[in-house]
Amino acid sequence: MEEFKDIKECFKIILEGERAASKNASRKTHKIISMMKRPDYDYLVEMVMDSPHQYMSISEGWRQENFVMAISSTFFLVDEAQHGHLFPWLFQLLQHDNGNIRYAAVRMFESCFGPMTYHIRFPDDPEQYKDYRMDSTLLKELFMSLNGLLSVYWDARYEQYEYINSLPSSQYKSIQMALVTLEDMCGEGFFDNEIL
Repeated sequence: MEEFKDIKECFKIILEGERAASKNASRKTHKIISMMKRPDYDYLVEMVMDSPHQYMSISEGWRQENFVMAISSTFFLVDEAQHGHLFPWLFQLLQHDNGNIRYAAVRMFESCFGPMTYHIRFPDDPEQYKDYRMDSTLLKELFMSLNGLLSVYWDARYEQYEYINSLPSSQYKSIQMALVTLEDMCGEGFFDNEIL
């Protein structure tokens, strides 16, 4: 493994390095963070929060993939209150032609859904995460938006597949993966009254 002085150097290589070095740095980001004695969490949060802007400035498809994959491995550091800023970008990534980018978007959505649904999954824990209780309206808006995207990417050939995992790699499959995770975390019946 190539040695990195710190996470800043790692992201510099992802954004500016040669193709192989950029890919290597991207795939090692999470491991690098976990091995560092004192990762620069402020820098990482700032990087995640600025990721839509950074992403827009990247012209090479392979570098976009490396960047998104690296960001997805640090996404857990972002506070729940900051997720709303990133949802438009995540919806954009979920529709990307590149399957690795879509899968990274699914992982980032899953990182958001955990804290957003904590109060639903653990209603008997009023003190912990009391500041993170999300308005159910946002969860329902995400549910409706994901369902709306499903209709855009629907194809009759998907009827032959019983399980999401057996669907061919596609935007439809990625959206389904994010939607099912949201439904599972909110629990049965949470979205029953939503009009589709």
